Amino acid sequence: MGRKKNRKGSPLSIILLLLLVAFLSSLFYKIVRKGPSEPIRVEVLNACGVSKLARRTTEVLRDMGFDVVYYGNATTLRNESVVVERYSKDRRNAKVVARALGIKQIIVSIDTTGIAQVSVIIGKDYKRIKKLNRREFVL
Repeated sequence: MGRKKNRKGSPLSIILLLLLVAFLSSLFYKIVRKGPSEPIRVEVLNACGVSKLARRTTEVLRDMGFDVVYYGNATTLRNESVVVERYSKDRRNAKVVARALGIKQIIVSIDTTGIAQVSVIIGKDYKRIKKLNRREFVL
């Protein structure tokens, strides 16, 4: 007659299963723990001389979820708009802001003493910035 085999797992398979469960649990924990990231802190500087452009750019950025901590006029005029990374050498924050506005030029000028992670300097080419060309923001 047939004998029933005792199907107990080998110690190695039990250990492998426990390791797999632990690994998957740690991945899930990291995803859940991370949660939503904080918005990027931005300052907006008008370097083209067009009245109220920094304020209007601030409204656009806030509508997109950025935390604009300051807006005003730059000390000098610029022809080209630029996004300046202040906190990260890899330009992580500046890339996000530049992509959102459609500004191509990004530079790094680390200054961790300020509150802004990124500076947006609006130059005389502001009409090329896609998000500022919406009808309600046309100057």
